[in-house]
Amino acid sequence: MPLTFIKSQKGKNMLINKGFLYSIHDVYETKVVWRCTEYKKLSCKSRCHTTTKDETGSILKETDHSHAPNLAKIEAKELVNIIKDTAITEITSTRNIISNVLGQTSIPVIGQLPIIKSLSRTIQRTRVIKENAPVNPSNTKDLIIPETYKLTNKNETFLAYDSGSSESRILIFTTRYNLNMLQETDDWFGDGTFKSVPSIFSQLYTIHCYTGSLVIPLVYV
Repeated sequence: MPLTFIKSQKGKNMLINKGFLYSIHDVYETKVVWRCTEYKKLSCKSRCHTTTKDETGSILKETDHSHAPNLAKIEAKELVNIIKDTAITEITSTRNIISNVLGQTSIPVIGQLPIIKSLSRTIQRTRVIKENAPVNPSNTKDLIIPETYKLTNKNETFLAYDSGSSESRILIFTTRYNLNMLQETDDWFGDGTFKSVPSIFSQLYTIHCYTGSLVIPLVYV
């Protein structure tokens, strides 16, 4: 049976075996020795010996643990990796990514996940690293918006208006399709928030339309 791994927070492989997690301890010419990840917290001295450190290997020997297996903890780590992948491949908001994951997760696994604030930071950090995002400026005058941030994931124009470099700078994000939706509906709704806005701006104002049973945000100012 091939070996099974999961990525650690630092991106390194951790071996999964019978509900236990191991990290690499020593690498020899003929085998790899893995150490239980609870060796510090629970003083577990268990080791697992494999023929290689990749999926093609097999287990040669394993020693007993001083604690029970924790499948929920392993699944929680897998979910964190899924969250990171989703943060890279989708433009879904941080809140929705976390909400979608938690909504499909059992209570024991949720208990092993980091707190929501930590998950949010993980998503934001993952996106910054992947996209090589620019450093946050200290004021609106210094804000330079890369071309990739002016487009949607379908390469449509998203930054519809930029008032220019000034202390009272205004940015409007929307698409032609969104504007057409507004044009075709009689009911518009506006909502302003001061919490979910970058520190260099005073307010985020959104314009929504009512369609069917949904209220959809279409313009971000």
